[in-house]
Amino acid sequence: MIQRIQSIYLLIVSILMLFMLVSKIADIAVERAESAGMESASGEQEIVEYRNYGAKLYMDDKAKLLVSTFPITILTVIIGLVSFMNIFLYYARNRQMRLCIFNILLLLGLSGLIYYYFTFIRKQILGSGLVIAEHNFKIAVIFPILSIILTYMAFRAIRRDELLVRSYERLRK
Repeated sequence: MIQRIQSIYLLIVSILMLFMLVSKIADIAVERAESAGMESASGEQEIVEYRNYGAKLYMDDKAKLLVSTFPITILTVIIGLVSFMNIFLYYARNRQMRLCIFNILLLLGLSGLIYYYFTFIRKQILGSGLVIAEHNFKIAVIFPILSIILTYMAFRAIRRDELLVRSYERLRK
């Protein structure tokens, strides 16, 4: 039963969470408040990289950790492990369905945490006397949303299998 379509969906969710661990969530270009709005002579902007483990400000060839986003890292690892372990629970379809629902709730929480930390990082930047010039979200932002869709599709496939098994048991009686 490992070769079922729900196993593919859950494996893709695990892979997406692995990619999310190593990729950037957003880049935020910042300028010093005194040079904001003017063309600076050097034309350089500092960059804040928002990753899974924290937000680092790269200014004057130094990296400074602005905010640690360790809960996002923990949640990403838990979601990836639950999805991967769920593949091998094919003999307990009811437990598989419950874990899919649990994983969807965790993914919704992860999406909320990503948004919360993004707004918190913006407040930290503005509070430190810097001005945000622009921000660019990276592809990792959509990974939790894709994972929610894939986990729901796995849930539906598991439910279909469970209904099929129940109908066979009903015919045997």
